[in-house]
Amino acid sequence: MNAIVLVTTNEPLRKLHPAVQRPGRCKAQVEFQPLPAEQANRWLAGHGSDSRVDDPTPLADLYALLAGEEATERPPFGFADAA
Repeated sequence: MNAIVLVTTNEPLRKLHPAVQRPGRCKAQVEFQPLPAEQANRWLAGHGSDSRVDDPTPLADLYALLAGEEATERPPFGFADAA
């Protein structure tokens, strides 16, 4: 079977178990950083929003602003340490 599995997480990549990241198991590691405030504000304006941010902001929070929601602190989701 040829299968590619996509795993997404809010955990930093360095926190993933090394077995998941080793060559042959992990085709790519892609980490999305928050957009700088200037870029985030251009994105908001380009999507017709009058909202503005002062700090680097994740894209998910920008979509929340478009929907009229306040971005909230979310607990991390992903692989947890068994310790």
